[in-house]
Amino acid sequence: MQDFIIKIGFSEEDAAYLSKVCDTLTEDKESRDKIKCALDDLFLCRERKYNEILKQLSEEKNIHIYTVNLAFLLLAARPLRYIYKAKGISEDVYYNSVLDLSTKNDECKKVYGIVGTFVSDWMSLYYWFRIYGLGRLQYEPMASDIDYKDYVKKGDTVLNCHIPSTGPLTEELLTDSLKKAYDFFGYTGPMPVRCASWLIHPGIATCYKEGSNMKMFYDCFEIVFKKDSGNCGYWRVFDKLNFDEVKEEELKTSFQKSFYKYLKDGKSVGFGVGYFMYEPEKGIYR
Repeated sequence: MQDFIIKIGFSEEDAAYLSKVCDTLTEDKESRDKIKCALDDLFLCRERKYNEILKQLSEEKNIHIYTVNLAFLLLAARPLRYIYKAKGISEDVYYNSVLDLSTKNDECKKVYGIVGTFVSDWMSLYYWFRIYGLGRLQYEPMASDIDYKDYVKKGDTVLNCHIPSTGPLTEELLTDSLKKAYDFFGYTGPMPVRCASWLIHPGIATCYKEGSNMKMFYDCFEIVFKKDSGNCGYWRVFDKLNFDEVKEEELKTSFQKSFYKYLKDGKSVGFGVGYFMYEPEKGIYR
């Protein structure tokens, strides 16, 4: 287990700790039976009743629920690998998908100082084959909620993309990911890509430096909708749950500094929804 955890991006220290937690969660028959029930619910029922089981184990073993959640997902990653293989999905896609477990652990450590994950329900989508990691981005096939020009009719399948916080998103990495998605999903014509994210909120985008990767990504999309929600998940930018906790003198990147000023000026935050089309020979177009 420890070698597998390291392989998907965890540090040796975190891998050793999580491996011990996995052992603790399966150390006796009663605990193993609970884990089996949780796995059955994850893979078969998809009702998220496993959350209650994991909460019980967290209390019984005196291990933080975020840590238990992540250890459970790591235990579930082994049968998930077999299902990927049975479905004929390559190991590269499998490993690129479960790599997000280490990303979510990094976020949890930054925000809460805890090895684990605070978004385990989100991660369940990988185990339900609703999201796939393909290169730098993740893709979730879904029914379009709008007509998009002459390209997409409401109800048509589009690829809703997600951007994990695993480092820079360069133009090269974006193109590589789109090509992988095009091949994986078997497109032969235009591939519609949708994104709903704080990253493409038009107001927030004014904080992007010209020529930056974030500006490049934003410019790919035609924004069809935006919502000012009053929150965009400040932890994604500042590693803090609340903006009041952010200290200006601790800001490091140009985007953090620009976004901090944007928020101090009382400007709106939320999320934007955008679309673009992609074909390998044409690239991105709208």
